[in-house]
Amino acid sequence: MRTATPEPKMDVIYRSGTSDGLGAGWDVMLVIYRKEDGGQMRIANSFAIARDASGKIIRKIDSFPEQWEVINDAEDLRGFRECFRERDSLPDGQVISIRNVCASVQEPVWEVGKHQKGQETRWTGSFKTAEEALAHLQEEIDTVDFADVAEV
Repeated sequence: MRTATPEPKMDVIYRSGTSDGLGAGWDVMLVIYRKEDGGQMRIANSFAIARDASGKIIRKIDSFPEQWEVINDAEDLRGFRECFRERDSLPDGQVISIRNVCASVQEPVWEVGKHQKGQETRWTGSFKTAEEALAHLQEEIDTVDFADVAEV
């Protein structure tokens, strides 16, 4: 009998900022991918990208002296645009994530968490797979009645 090894928990953090080397007019973002290792979330990969008003995307290739390269590869551009799209679609100060709460005992129990600045995370659900948790989250998003949402 073979037991499935659970996939380690992973998440992504988007940090918006600026770059003195680029100056005004650039939307700079640090993208940090973290992966669970020994019960701790550790950085698996990180990179800095920037976008100007025309949509041109550049990637930081060196910190001292600060150097950037223009992204021309179609696959890289698609991936970096998706990073900006994901970050831009998040409500200010809010993040949604999923986690396997029983990964240490190799049981698939996934929850959806809503994080708001200054408040404790609210975890809900009990799903058998990460895909099921994401599908539930998408279903909740799809059923929002925007007529009931007040404009700010």
